Amino acid sequence: MVIQIRRYHIFAAVILAVLFGRAAIYSRETSERLVKAVELRPQAMAVPIPTLKKEISPIPEKKADIPLPAVKLKPLCLTFDDGPHPGQTERLLSILKEAHVRATFFVVGKQAELYPYLLKKIAQDGHELANHTYSHRNMKTLSDQEISEELEKTETLVSAATGKKMKYFRPPGGQYNSQVVAAAKARGYEMVLWSIFPQDHTNPPSALIRSRILGGAHKDGIVLLHSGVENTLETLPELIRTLKRRGYVFETVAQLRTEPHFQNFAKK
Repeated sequence: MVIQIRRYHIFAAVILAVLFGRAAIYSRETSERLVKAVELRPQAMAVPIPTLKKEISPIPEKKADIPLPAVKLKPLCLTFDDGPHPGQTERLLSILKEAHVRATFFVVGKQAELYPYLLKKIAQDGHELANHTYSHRNMKTLSDQEISEELEKTETLVSAATGKKMKYFRPPGGQYNSQVVAAAKARGYEMVLWSIFPQDHTNPPSALIRSRILGGAHKDGIVLLHSGVENTLETLPELIRTLKRRGYVFETVAQLRTEPHFQNFAKK
């Protein structure tokens, strides 16, 4: 069998050889690139997972307490003369108790002799008892002996009813002189007058009593009132409430006298 080879056959064979050669070269180059790519690929690195830790805030240092500005309260003393009076003294004590107010009672011996149970009630309620003489006489007209007797009689009655010893006295009507002061001092008494006097003993209207006290009220003041005056009892609850709103606090004479800044507002 004779195979005839023509020129186009040779040409085709050459073309196929070239194509197969290029394909082999491309395949080899591709394989080499893939190997290099694998070799050059960075190794996977283990990334540490952070551990979540709860942050504990430090305990803040305790700051020193900042002192608040001091409230300037104004001491004021309510005093009641000429008692005790049955009926009215009980009402007065009830008003003071409800308002949480302590006061000083300048008692008259003749009244104390008649109503010793009221003296005991005054003392039991925490109020202060003071001497207003036995018979409410003008002490400037009395001798040293008579002055001493006026004080002593009331002193004995109060002590018998309450066991209390009085320290302060008030001369009736504010009538006194150096002789009165000396005779009282000899018995261990200190004279106490007043700085605010609404003249309730003349029985003015309740509103006028209240306005006179509010108009004259001042720090360390001593108010002179009378326990047997109806209009005084009537105005007292509202008077106390108003004074409290204005910054006043109520003290007895003894408490007021122990204040380091206290001044004696004696009637001249």
